[in-house]
Order: sequence, then C-alpha cells, then structure tokens
Amino acid sequence: MVSYTPLLKFSSGPGENSLGFDSSIDLKEHNEIEAFNGMLEGVENTLAAFEKRCKKTAELFDEWNCVFIMYACLRKYCNKTKINYSELIHDVLNL
Repeated sequence: MVSYTPLLKFSSGPGENSLGFDSSIDLKEHNEIEAFNGMLEGVENTLAAFEKRCKKTAELFDEWNCVFIMYACLRKYCNKTKINYSELIHDVLNL
C-alpha cells in the first residue's frame, strides 16, 4: 500500500479556508500596497497632464521635471501615510 501526503488539507481551522491555505492575509499590508499603487497612478496622471501642458505652452518636458514631479508625489504620499521616505526609497532601490 502506497501512502501519500496531500498537498491540500480540506479541513478548516482558524485562519484557514477549505483549501488549506492561510487566508488571514495582513490587510494592513494589502492596503499599503493599494495605497502605493494609487500613488503611482497619481504620478502617471500628473506626468501625463504635465506633458500635455508642455505641448500647449512649449514648456520643456525633460527628465528633471519628471524626477521633481515623482519626488513631490512620493513625499506627499509619505507625509500622508506617515511612512519614512528614506526607508521607502531604500526598499525601492533594492527592487
């Protein structure tokens, strides 16, 4: 007789669903990811609006303006969410 260990448990215990994986995901971490994604969308929208304005006004759309816009959006995000800016940049650079 061959014995095997099932890959999925079908009993539900605390923090587990019927498929056996832990469903008690840290919602705070999930919300932080959503908030960061929202900030990135805000950066993208701001850059698109700035680019459109530059086309109308013949203002220079260069890398430095983009960097300053991204910096301002990140700082605003960090102030709003009370996240340490230096730690955030360190984490991003590690990616």
